[in-house]
Amino acid sequence: MKRYITVVFVSFLCLNLKAQETTILNVVYDFSYTRDLADPSNPYKSEMILSAGQSGSRYTTRDLFNRNSPAAIKLNKQREAKESSGAAANTTVAVGGPMLTVSNAGTLINEEIFISKTNGTVQTAGRIGFKNYHFSVPLPSINWKLGNEQKMICGYNCQKAVGDFGGRTFEAWFVPDLPYSFGPWKLNGLPGLILSANDTKNEISFTCKEITKNSDPEELITSYMNLGRSVEVKPKEYQRVAGMFASDPAAMVEAQISGTTVSVRNLDSPGDKSIKKITRYNPMELK
Repeated sequence: MKRYITVVFVSFLCLNLKAQETTILNVVYDFSYTRDLADPSNPYKSEMILSAGQSGSRYTTRDLFNRNSPAAIKLNKQREAKESSGAAANTTVAVGGPMLTVSNAGTLINEEIFISKTNGTVQTAGRIGFKNYHFSVPLPSINWKLGNEQKMICGYNCQKAVGDFGGRTFEAWFVPDLPYSFGPWKLNGLPGLILSANDTKNEISFTCKEITKNSDPEELITSYMNLGRSVEVKPKEYQRVAGMFASDPAAMVEAQISGTTVSVRNLDSPGDKSIKKITRYNPMELK
């Protein structure tokens, strides 16, 4: 019995160590997404951060990164200490119910994509309304066709590639000098880091704006989402729920928390307490 317990403990420890891979690079992207086909002039925009290691990557919002990254937390504490005298005057208190953060383009996309080449999986975790959901699927194999075109992005000489994923054709630019086969969102599999990509319909785009090399051993490629409090669903169910939330956020929240009164915080227009509904929802993955 003692031998069995030891084997189980060692196996768990090995798996845990594999998951805690040190971050090598952090890449900041400007993300633009025509989520509502009825309003193409008002795309959803956000800053996203890809943390890449040798065998894994994490792609998430800058907000989620800033609230969980050891380096970002240290920096935020330093800034808070300097601004402590004026902090009280700038504090906003929400009274009467949970806070729903939105933008002029609708509800925010709070999501994390975690790729593990070791396990051959891509895990999606997202907060939809006031509930967390997640699912895991095999890592997609994208049949990229390499081109000869080159251009400079963020100081790196990039090469063009074209590939199909999720019912869309993507044009991507990758860096052979940074041999990490990851990229924004679920795009992966090229012989170098993807710094820019867009679908041929010009409905989705990722553009690198900053690359930093990590020197902090505490910066690990680990999931920020607490899957212990998350509902595991099928991919199609996740997409269905995400579409319902984007189309009618208030109805989704009322279904999740009956009798609640939701407070709204608009990051683009602080005085606007309305929530934009998506008329013609355009999922990132069409199939």
